Amino acid sequence: MSTVQADKAWERQATPLLLAEATQRFGGVIRQASLSDDLFHGTDFLWQIGGRAYRLACRIRHAAFIRYHDDFTIREDRPRTGLRTELEKIRAGDWAQVYAYGFSDGARILHWSLFRMSRFNPEAPFSYMRGFGPNDQNDTVTRIYRISGQPQGFLLSSPPAGMHSFPQGSSRNCVSPTPPAGIESITPPAIPAHQDQKRTAA
Repeated sequence: MSTVQADKAWERQATPLLLAEATQRFGGVIRQASLSDDLFHGTDFLWQIGGRAYRLACRIRHAAFIRYHDDFTIREDRPRTGLRTELEKIRAGDWAQVYAYGFSDGARILHWSLFRMSRFNPEAPFSYMRGFGPNDQNDTVTRIYRISGQPQGFLLSSPPAGMHSFPQGSSRNCVSPTPPAGIESITPPAIPAHQDQKRTAA
């Protein structure tokens, strides 16, 4: 199985746990984004909170990496496939507004954070993930950033995980939505019409 395939399989297993944490903490309804939003706009889900919708990207890392909970990763390149990566989309202003980033053992979320991507600085100091640097002949190149190295306002929230399971399905309702501090200043997404591109998603 390639790195891309392994990433997708893990995300399918653990992402619902992270969505449950987000909606239990902040409310709202999270629904799967369209295929074109996923492929061309770096958006995994649309998060409806208090009458406004936000583009949401999610990333789940394995429990073995929990000691790195103060870091987060961004894909820089897919050298074998030429797929358009997170970093390229972010630099083009064509990525999710909110990034939920967590750590899971596959049954529960151990730690998670919520980032405001309009404050992300791709030029902040970074290192490459071991074995996934530009000279490692892998099918992905991944940068590691420190949360503390990002500008003020990047970290929206890092609440304690509830460590609960998530029922089947990709959305959850909450009666009293409470957006995380700062999220209300994010402009609701204008979802562009599908544009054909030679390169697709990360």
